[in-house]
Amino acid sequence: MGGTFAWRWIEGGVAAVLYLAATFVVLQPLLSDPAGSMPDPRALFEGRPAIAAFKDGFLLAWLYAWGWHAVTTDPLAFYQANAFHPYENSLALSTHSIGKIVTAGPVFGMTGNAILAYQVDLASCFALSALAIFVYLRHAEVGFGAALLAGAVFAFAPARLGVYFQTQILGWAYLPFAMILLDRTLVRGRLLAAGGLGLLLLLQCLQSFYSAYLALIGIASYGAAYALVARREVARHGLVLAVGAGLAVGVALVLVSGPYFENAGAGIIPSFADAGRVDFARAHASDLRDYLVPSGKAYVGWLPLGAAVAALFSVAWVDAPRRRAAIAGAAAIATVGAVLSLGPDAWVAGKRISLPFGWLGGVLPGFASMRAPDRFQQLAMLGVALLAGFGLDGIVRRGIVRSRGIAVAGVAFAVVVAVEFRLPWRVFASVAVPSGAAALPLHGALAELPPGPVAEFPFHGPMGLDATRAMVRSTMHWQRLANGKSGYEPRGRSHILSLATRVPEEPGAFEAFVRLTGIRYVVVDLDRTTRSAARAWSTQPGITWIAEAGRMRLGTVDEALPRDGVATVRACAGASDFEAACAEVKRIAARTPDLRR
Repeated sequence: MGGTFAWRWIEGGVAAVLYLAATFVVLQPLLSDPAGSMPDPRALFEGRPAIAAFKDGFLLAWLYAWGWHAVTTDPLAFYQANAFHPYENSLALSTHSIGKIVTAGPVFGMTGNAILAYQVDLASCFALSALAIFVYLRHAEVGFGAALLAGAVFAFAPARLGVYFQTQILGWAYLPFAMILLDRTLVRGRLLAAGGLGLLLLLQCLQSFYSAYLALIGIASYGAAYALVARREVARHGLVLAVGAGLAVGVALVLVSGPYFENAGAGIIPSFADAGRVDFARAHASDLRDYLVPSGKAYVGWLPLGAAVAALFSVAWVDAPRRRAAIAGAAAIATVGAVLSLGPDAWVAGKRISLPFGWLGGVLPGFASMRAPDRFQQLAMLGVALLAGFGLDGIVRRGIVRSRGIAVAGVAFAVVVAVEFRLPWRVFASVAVPSGAAALPLHGALAELPPGPVAEFPFHGPMGLDATRAMVRSTMHWQRLANGKSGYEPRGRSHILSLATRVPEEPGAFEAFVRLTGIRYVVVDLDRTTRSAARAWSTQPGITWIAEAGRMRLGTVDEALPRDGVATVRACAGASDFEAACAEVKRIAARTPDLRR
């Protein structure tokens, strides 16, 4: 027994090394300089500029750094993130990603480098997710080679590589382990196993809200199919413990989601089930062809699909009820994920019919705020990869491939799937980004100044690129930051953004900006401004320039400038009685002519 246990650890170590090496090879050159590079927004990826990868990467880097900073300094102020000043509970404009404190947090804590923390988490999303699939399949008595290939099929599937930068939905290191403990809870009815199930499931759910819904729906589908097929093996108290663990996780998620429910009630986080927004969800839904056509964004590959089908046919001759139950559970995950990825409705025989994604929007709290049904492709691919592992193992067990040819067949399978997934032709271009006090001395200096809100100019930029850069730079000083970019914008924010475009070239615009945001410091990147704006900054009244590094300048804002609009901005973002406050914000922001009109 001890030898078997030790051998499993050795197997896991070998698999982890192989998956990590494959991750670095596949994602080159992105991971060649993890401490100082990010996806290149100028490069093409999947035929489109990688601007979203660059922007989202910076946003997530800031999120993960903030999570560690808040938990280690003032956990009670977790949602009072430093960006989007002067708005309160600004973290609730993005996913909280509490679960990333485990993977990205310690890296940021040791290095202070948010870029490195994000890149390490990105690599772990692929390597550890593959390893988790491998461990689950070995637990299900699938052979080493089949389990190894299945982990790689999941990790490097097009559905994942197509959104490689969205690490908040790519980390699946916990769910397969939770499935192992679910098996043990159902069959043995052990309280310890149920507790571990709840903990691992909670960690998976805390990666992001998408991850939470995918994980809860996925494990519920798996558990229901497993219990139905292996019902003679399932203990009643085990079923009760499993359901109790799931309910406990749900309660915990509700408790940490209060600010999000407030934002949803205020209309800041919209419902994409509403008639005016449902078309957005439809536009981000999948089509069944996406799974079957090589150019499809969720292409599963014909070899993995064939292996998955083989697993389904193998149920007829599998004697072990728990193996049959595990295959049924994997099939349930794949089916549910694929169906939900199709979105709220579909045209069938000339009629629009509602699909489960639309139904769940009226049942699960917050589900209707999910705007991208195609993210359920992750769940579908998880089920397909698990089935592929069972199918490959079944082929070996039945002797279809002779023992001497197993290694050759495995390598051939890996090569063909790599070609199917276009791995040799994918390029994850990177661009160097400054990080650390040596590269950004002014931001390091801000950490030594008295507390006060900061604004960086350019303030927002196309798709919020300048704002997300400023957010990552703020991790060096953690001063409050007027800049911010997220999936949602609080009420009144559009007026501030419009005003920021007129600073500093319009007379009075800077004073109005200070009045609404209450900033004490200004950082200006002259390389990213026009010549006329650079001249205007040098003579801007109300600023005392105190430091300069290259073409970046740091200044303090005159304390005498009025800041009475800050409370008005916060009132505008409130859940009630906001009309008058928002009208006042608009009036202050529009006090100078808008030359764009």
